Amino acid sequence: MTIVLGGDFRKILPVIPTGTKETIIDATINNSYLWPYFRVLILTENMRLKRYNITEVEKKQITKFSNWILDIGNGTAKGIKDLENEDATWIKIPKNI
Repeated sequence: MTIVLGGDFRKILPVIPTGTKETIIDATINNSYLWPYFRVLILTENMRLKRYNITEVEKKQITKFSNWILDIGNGTAKGIKDLENEDATWIKIPKNI
């Protein structure tokens, strides 16, 4: 049986009412006993940049946005630490988004 899962697991977490950080992380698919049976394919090319009618300005904007999203997912985006919750960081979303 083939099952296709899409998305970035760093941004898609299961919802567990009143769950702690640990229980939520434990419930992710890549912590499942089934995970070793998955074959992971990684997209390496931004297909939005392959459009034939795209201007250089648009290419730069798409590349900048893509890198920003990746930085958030990788935990390398500049953010503001939450003083009340040591695990939380606030990321400022640009006005044009």
